[in-house]
Amino acid sequence: MSKTHLYRWFDKAGNLLYVGISNDAIQRFKDGHKRSSNWANLAVTMTSQIYDDRRQALEAEKTAIQREQPQFNVIHSIGNLMSQEFLSLAQAARKTQISEPTLRKYLKPSAEFPQSRLPNARKIIRENDRQETWAIPMTDLVAAGLIKSTAKVVASSVTVAELEAKIKAQKQIIDTLLAMIVGE
Repeated sequence: MSKTHLYRWFDKAGNLLYVGISNDAIQRFKDGHKRSSNWANLAVTMTSQIYDDRRQALEAEKTAIQREQPQFNVIHSIGNLMSQEFLSLAQAARKTQISEPTLRKYLKPSAEFPQSRLPNARKIIRENDRQETWAIPMTDLVAAGLIKSTAKVVASSVTVAELEAKIKAQKQIIDTLLAMIVGE
């Protein structure tokens, strides 16, 4: 039986980008995430836990996503979906100052863009008039470089070493809790 990796990708500031499972986490990143995700260009560091049983890894993945709320996970991440701002195609065109026909090119793979540059955008049917429209996450527009992030930076007197120590301690607590939950 092959082992399953539960992996976490972080950006250079230590923010959790994505949690997933795979038999080969590095190959999964190269063959999948790097080609089609809107976060791979931000990824700097990966951690991995190995599970003998894929079912255990799946459960640990679900728990990790729900508790740690990675920025780019969609499955199991109700908080991210509920807090995410979605725009219609017309709203996104106004926000980005890009015409709707040009913005449509970002939505579907084509010769010009071999992969969607807005991978989490979805066609939806509006309830009020039953018309089909796009729901485009603001995070996709930011990740594609079409608009600047609206995130605010908060000044702090904490040193990098202190932050790293806090992050390490929090990761140890999370790993311990996950191990207790999955029965390691």
